Amino acid sequence: MKKIGLGETVVVRDSEAGVHFGTLNDYDVANTTAILTDARRIWQWAGALSVHGLAAYGCDEKGTKCDNPVPRVVSTHVVEIVWTTKEGAKKLAALPPWKS
Repeated sequence: MKKIGLGETVVVRDSEAGVHFGTLNDYDVANTTAILTDARRIWQWAGALSVHGLAAYGCDEKGTKCDNPVPRVVSTHVVEIVWTTKEGAKKLAALPPWKS
C-alpha cells in the first residue's frame, strides 16, 4: 500500500490518548498506530467544534490548553487522522504552551 501524507501536518485523534497535532512520520493501518514528530497534545480547545475544525481553521488561544512540542510521539489507538490546511497548521503551531 502506498504511504500517503507522510511528512504532512495532521491532527490525530487517539481513543485513549486524546488529540495530537504534528507531522505524520509513519502510520500503520493494521495496528492503528501513528508516529508524529514535533507533536503537541491539545487537551482542550475553543473556537472549533471538532478535530476537523482544528485541522481546517486552528483554534482560539483563549480557552485552549496545548502542551509544549515533543520530538516524537507514538499514538497507538488512532481513530482519526485529519490533514491540516495551511491556516489551521499555522494557528495550531503558534499556540503558546498552557501554563497552570
